[in-house]
Amino acid sequence: MKEQGYAWWIERLRWATENCDYIRLDHFRGFEQFWEIVASEPTAMHGHWVDGPKDDLFVKVRRRSGDYRFLPKISATSRRKFTPCGNGCRFPGSRCCSLVLGMPAPHLSAQRFTPDQVVYTGTHDNDTLVGWWASGASELERRHAEAYLGRAEDGIHWSFIRAAQASVASLAVVPLQDVLGLGSEARMNTPSLHGETGSGDCNRAR
Repeated sequence: MKEQGYAWWIERLRWATENCDYIRLDHFRGFEQFWEIVASEPTAMHGHWVDGPKDDLFVKVRRRSGDYRFLPKISATSRRKFTPCGNGCRFPGSRCCSLVLGMPAPHLSAQRFTPDQVVYTGTHDNDTLVGWWASGASELERRHAEAYLGRAEDGIHWSFIRAAQASVASLAVVPLQDVLGLGSEARMNTPSLHGETGSGDCNRAR
């Protein structure tokens, strides 16, 4: 693809921008490095890290196609573990509200977010807020949430939505399942499970 000037990627992203206002690049870590496994290996245990295209791809995409609205999945944890590509293109980082609750309480505070981030109440890989609160949240996470958000009469999902929208992050994204206050039955995907419960990003719909 590099020898072809990343033509496939440029055309794919051009098509996406014709249909969407923003483009979320999931598994963005793979553009920096990806785990390569020989096809004959029965598991993913034996492999090695291989460099991806890094900024070279996105510089060419922007040069050929203009300033696309990319929302890469770059968590604060990922930024500490490796130097992410996309810095030269000034891509925003991302925060998922429910995933920071297990950290010390200050990390939950919306004041700890920054304007160059996008905040999500959840993603396609997470349970819905109502489902997570009912069966997935730990006691520590519940205490942190109620200490910071308080107890809302209109549901815990609205507490999170208000906190996300009131933060300094440049954009707040709320899945429709959270807007409607749906439970685990409306979860889109459960990573690493096969068949009816979802496999990778092959989401199930109900």
